Amino acid sequence: MLPVSDYGVAVHGQWTVPCVILLDMTRRQLVLLTCLVCLPTLFAQSGRFGNAFLDVQIPAAPVIAWIDGQPNLVYELHITNFTPTTVTLTRVDVLKGSTFLHTYEGIDLASSLTRVGASAGADPQRLEGGQRAVFYSWLPLPDRKTPLAIRHKISFRVDEGNKESVETGEVGITPSAPVMLSPPLRGGPWVAVYDPGLKNGHRRVIFAIDGNARIPARFAIDWIKLGADGRFTHDDPSMVSNSYSYGEDVLAVADGIVVGMENNLPEPTPNISIKNEAGNYIALDLGKGRFAFYEHLKPGSIRVKLNERVRAGQILGSVGASGSVFSGAHLHFHVADANTPLAAEGLPFVLRSYQRLGSFPSFESLERPWTRGVGEKPITRSGDTPDPLTVVSFD
Repeated sequence: MLPVSDYGVAVHGQWTVPCVILLDMTRRQLVLLTCLVCLPTLFAQSGRFGNAFLDVQIPAAPVIAWIDGQPNLVYELHITNFTPTTVTLTRVDVLKGSTFLHTYEGIDLASSLTRVGASAGADPQRLEGGQRAVFYSWLPLPDRKTPLAIRHKISFRVDEGNKESVETGEVGITPSAPVMLSPPLRGGPWVAVYDPGLKNGHRRVIFAIDGNARIPARFAIDWIKLGADGRFTHDDPSMVSNSYSYGEDVLAVADGIVVGMENNLPEPTPNISIKNEAGNYIALDLGKGRFAFYEHLKPGSIRVKLNERVRAGQILGSVGASGSVFSGAHLHFHVADANTPLAAEGLPFVLRSYQRLGSFPSFESLERPWTRGVGEKPITRSGDTPDPLTVVSFD
């Protein structure tokens, strides 16, 4: 029992609960237990609402994603308003011990938040009683220095304008290195189409399945091939077969076992739901709780069988446009922690080798032909993944 009065000052500090942590716990269970045991009291500072609090959860442990040679701190905060009044989030501080790694406020904060279940245009910083916001971190870390643990200070206002804050306890950064993979395609040029800040992009699409909310495609990349004209398609773009990506070979990124597939969905796929959103796909067990997913494959193109052992570089199938596809034929590729396309948490990965040829400056520019910059030379990269909208070759 916490010693607080009905309208008094909240108790500050930390408490611990004796417990035994079983070694065979899942990653999610361990993270949740860590939060429950080690978080400080999440009460606001003194005042009329001093004994009210925000519930702050980190459902999946923070990880480091290596993007174009730079480490990025990636995770989500689920922030729920347990006060009887409206709360407006004004600032999120990310700290390593007492050192500030980054402060989110203003547009920076608003663009990093989504309010769960809210209609388009709703203020993501404003939470009525019982409402939840998700804060998405994709924080570049300078000097390639990665913390072992982080904590947060979350500042907010209540209706009357009172300024309040909560401070969370430390949560550890996942120490394991991302899995190193061979390219899922050959040749090029291919565009790595993704954007961690896109409101409806892979990074921010949460699927609540079987009672758990997860982000399976947290680190997904849509690979789309360019032709010699710098475009994605030739002739009539409405014909999926006119995409330069269509029919290209999809390759095993590592030695593994085929543990899931769908091969017979048509293009276009009718009646899209969570059951067929991925379209024709292959799931490859990479070991150590990591699974590679190849989605939107061409109908009937899969060359492997369930439980077949494959070798890195082996042809698995062909790029297509089945399932939920809005940008023409492409390969959706991601790595997750379970053998299911949607009911899993996305995990970071890095590529063994690729050549960086250039990039598109924005999503809007994808509608125009790509040309290499004057004097721009290919750069061979290894041990990371490309920046958003980077043009690469896998030669």
